[in-house]
Amino acid sequence: MKRIFPILLCFLLLTGCQQNKTEIQGFSMDSSYRIDAEGISNELETDIRSYLNNIDSVLNVYREDSRISMLNENKVLVVSDAKDELLFDLIKRTLPYCNDTFDISIRPVSKLWNFKSENPALPNQEELAQNLASVGYWNIKLSDDSVQLENGAEIEGGAVVKGYVCDRVAEKLSGNTALIDIGGTIKTVGKDITAGVKSPDHNGLLCSFTLKDGKAVSTSGSYERSFQLDGKLYHHILNPKTGYPTTTDFVSVTVICDSALEADIFSTTLFAENSFRIPKSAEVIYVTNDHLVYISPGIENFKLLNGDYQTINLTEE
Repeated sequence: MKRIFPILLCFLLLTGCQQNKTEIQGFSMDSSYRIDAEGISNELETDIRSYLNNIDSVLNVYREDSRISMLNENKVLVVSDAKDELLFDLIKRTLPYCNDTFDISIRPVSKLWNFKSENPALPNQEELAQNLASVGYWNIKLSDDSVQLENGAEIEGGAVVKGYVCDRVAEKLSGNTALIDIGGTIKTVGKDITAGVKSPDHNGLLCSFTLKDGKAVSTSGSYERSFQLDGKLYHHILNPKTGYPTTTDFVSVTVICDSALEADIFSTTLFAENSFRIPKSAEVIYVTNDHLVYISPGIENFKLLNGDYQTINLTEE
């Protein structure tokens, strides 16, 4: 939920002439969003705008009055209105994916890092060790209508909020034609598009590929939200076991699948796992530190656009 700098994913081509096009743009959750839809009703446009306008007051952990901040402070949430339902739904959908490399209870540690500072510094080691004891998805207890945080646990949705919102907006736009970009997590509805991944060196595009109707894509990388200190790079993808940036040979991992939430989660998880894996019903693009681009076999119309890199085809096990 930190500021999204130039997005890792970008659109290359929106096919066809669009009539009665509706553009919905804004800034929420410390990142920008944009929805380009065709021929939708005024009522649907109003509904989507209202939904996006409310997200920040629910899921922005940097707002003291948001529902997620109130949960972190009070350690309990009893669902009583639509905003509570939204937060509860996000946690319920995300919790089954938590593991040793992806954990929404990372907040006690992540709040000690400031990747946006002009003068970044490492967290105090003693404080980091103390807070690390509160990290663990097993400390999040769900019932039918409540959430309980135990052992000092706190949650944040930075790794999943964009995908979650992307999916919910896509549900509202079902049966229409639209392109949804929530902070760089992208989903297309009713049409195929050509999408691409930016080069880690920020020198244009690394590659392009076809994003099919109904598919979502998300990238996790070490080169956007990061800082260097004493010659070492510190990026924002933290290891829940150590509290420090995860050690990996990957510069970025891009995941394409049906669910934008899963695309967000899998891109983070695979980046941190530091081994090649293709999740079921997903396609993956791995970019390594030695300028190799590994692609899974189901990616359509893949084109490498940066001559400094070399493509290697992955095989499914």
